Amino acid sequence: MQYSEGEAQRAKKPGFLFVATTDGLLYFVNYHTRQVDKIIQIHEGPIEALVAAPNNEFYLTASRSGILRIWTTDFENLKSEVNTGNEITHCDVNSDSSQICVLSAPMGTVSVLDLESSSYNVVLRSHMDNVTDLDYNQMAGKLITVGEDYCVKVWHAENMEQVNEFVSENDLPIRVVSQNQGVLGQGITSEDSDTLVAIGFKSGFLRILDLNEMKIVHETLLFQSPVMDIEFSLDNKFMAVFYKSGKIVIINKERPGQFQPVKNIDYELPNQNYCSLSFSTDSSLLANISSNANTVTVWETRNFSLRYHLDVTGDVISKIQFAPNGKDLVLLTTSSKLKFYRLGASARDTELAHIKDCYGITDMECLDFQISRNNRFILCAGKEGVIKVYDYFMRGEVIPSTQAFLGHYKHPRRLVATKDLRSVFSVGELNGIYKWAFYGDASSPEDITQHFEELESDRAAKASLTEEEKEQQRVGEGLFGQEELATYTQQQLDKFNENL
Repeated sequence: MQYSEGEAQRAKKPGFLFVATTDGLLYFVNYHTRQVDKIIQIHEGPIEALVAAPNNEFYLTASRSGILRIWTTDFENLKSEVNTGNEITHCDVNSDSSQICVLSAPMGTVSVLDLESSSYNVVLRSHMDNVTDLDYNQMAGKLITVGEDYCVKVWHAENMEQVNEFVSENDLPIRVVSQNQGVLGQGITSEDSDTLVAIGFKSGFLRILDLNEMKIVHETLLFQSPVMDIEFSLDNKFMAVFYKSGKIVIINKERPGQFQPVKNIDYELPNQNYCSLSFSTDSSLLANISSNANTVTVWETRNFSLRYHLDVTGDVISKIQFAPNGKDLVLLTTSSKLKFYRLGASARDTELAHIKDCYGITDMECLDFQISRNNRFILCAGKEGVIKVYDYFMRGEVIPSTQAFLGHYKHPRRLVATKDLRSVFSVGELNGIYKWAFYGDASSPEDITQHFEELESDRAAKASLTEEEKEQQRVGEGLFGQEELATYTQQQLDKFNENL
């Protein structure tokens, strides 16, 4: 509905009231007599928008079918017509009448038509339903999201422009994980297809997307069960897939372009709501949530024999992650608690040592957490709608110090941080994609393998060691390099010869 001004504007009263209908008709209602003076057909379908240009030079109409039409002020002549190709929800004209902004809600786009250059550009895109998962590929600088609109979207992480889109009309994408999200494994270079992204679907299909070529390079259906979690090993050898049925499949991917299943792990009494995997930094261990979501099993990747079995009865585990320091395994529970465990120092250690529990990391249930790649921060997403960032050691006087990000309409469900820690991305139900400026300390510790909290028992044992016992311990733990080991061996030979 719009008023016609023109000559009547000088009399401070409009001449006509224009009324658009769902039949594509335009009614001229005389403002003074309250009578319909004229009816004309201006579109073939429902009219979604009728806008007067601010400079009163033309009228803009838009039909639901995607047709934009520019008319003279008396609707006697059609000045221009543009077919946008998408269903139009609304449109508007800018202040100098040089550009038209077009909203297409069904397509999730906002576009701008420049009348001077006759260009039509999409300036904003979005998912059409809840965004359920996301991940960031550090090699390509791309953000990948999946949603309940059956779309997989690839975004440029710096400016959030959509790069590509893949639609799976009959199969809902659930999980997306990018390769090499931590410290790159030994021998990995950019030529080793670090731009691979694995996408798990509700049907059980697993599809591998190459961000360089922007195409699916592999797909397979191993079990007809939703894919709940995916994890890549950092040495580029393995990919683990966790299905809702409780089955875990280990896939060997050492040969480029080949994805060969080599091991199935199955366990009793799976909790279908909580499925989480994590490879250790050196890729020697794989941890997963096990029976009833209150146990964790850790496997050796060289032969996939069981290394550790951890029982935390009384807690329900929702996610697990190996810390980048290579020493700790961190568990998140549904009661918003982080539990820290220390890996054994040698193959003879068969139990994980409990370090500490951190309670109430979020005010309501914590839905996701991530440890930064430099092992300095822990990011947590809470159901109260807040993202909190903690120091890895959870330092603070009474409660751990934290930085908080507020702004989610409902609550964040997934989060991911960029490698340089400049940005944190998050998604959630009834939300879009949020990009937060963090600017955390991106520097790595001088020795990341020593960036951990020492156990009280270890501190007491070290304090009681003699210098000779410390040297023997270093040799036993394999901490000497080749030259150091040769020097140490020669010193021991010299001592033996002196005693003869």
